Amino acid sequence: MFSINKRLSVDIHVHTIASGHAFSTISELCSEAGKHQVRMVGIADHGPSMQGAPHLGYFRMRPDIREIKSDCELLFGCEANIISVAGNIDLPQNALEELDYFLVGLHNYTPYSEVQNSTKNNTNAIVNCIQKIKPLAISHPIHPGFKVEIEPIISVAQFYGVALEINNRVLNRYSSEVDVVPNTKKLIEFAMERKVKLLISSDCHYCGQIGDISSILKWFPNINETADSVINNSTDTLKKELFKDDAK
Repeated sequence: MFSINKRLSVDIHVHTIASGHAFSTISELCSEAGKHQVRMVGIADHGPSMQGAPHLGYFRMRPDIREIKSDCELLFGCEANIISVAGNIDLPQNALEELDYFLVGLHNYTPYSEVQNSTKNNTNAIVNCIQKIKPLAISHPIHPGFKVEIEPIISVAQFYGVALEINNRVLNRYSSEVDVVPNTKKLIEFAMERKVKLLISSDCHYCGQIGDISSILKWFPNINETADSVINNSTDTLKKELFKDDAK
């Protein structure tokens, strides 16, 4: 799942300068990926409701992405923003259909205001989004800025086959925050018990972070034991997940 230098071979939670708060271009990311044997990179810039994020038209540019020459395989997705407790997101269905995949999460600087931010509302927002939108994965369900109840999210993710992310950036930046590491541990344990899908990601915001899961490995050195549940443990595994509906 990861190489000896603590890098993923498949990293699909990667941001470019288009997100407004990340610092590398697609070319820089792909170049760095090649140095670390990251074989597949998924661009997942933030949806358009976040301050500084790209406009809707950006997410219709997959044909242009296909023309980029790179040693790594390049996917074009989005990290869409949940914008209401009802679970609505900031990309319309016809835009989602033009992407290779999409992740969904709760974020600051979006219409999901601080007034809505409570454990009950955050949990309901994610549960409703999974039921309504069925993304590939929920990004950083464990985050100190958006506390949730884990069990309802685990149950609905299991039912709908939606992956839950273990996020390196969150563990790197917020491991000292109360409950971040214990709740991530609980999430992993629940996922293993109930066979819930996981996504392991760098949440890269500059090229040097591509594929990096060093903070995940610091806190969870046995994370490879989850490999059978991880949808990005290889390029083949991820492709099967992305195209499972086509195989029916």
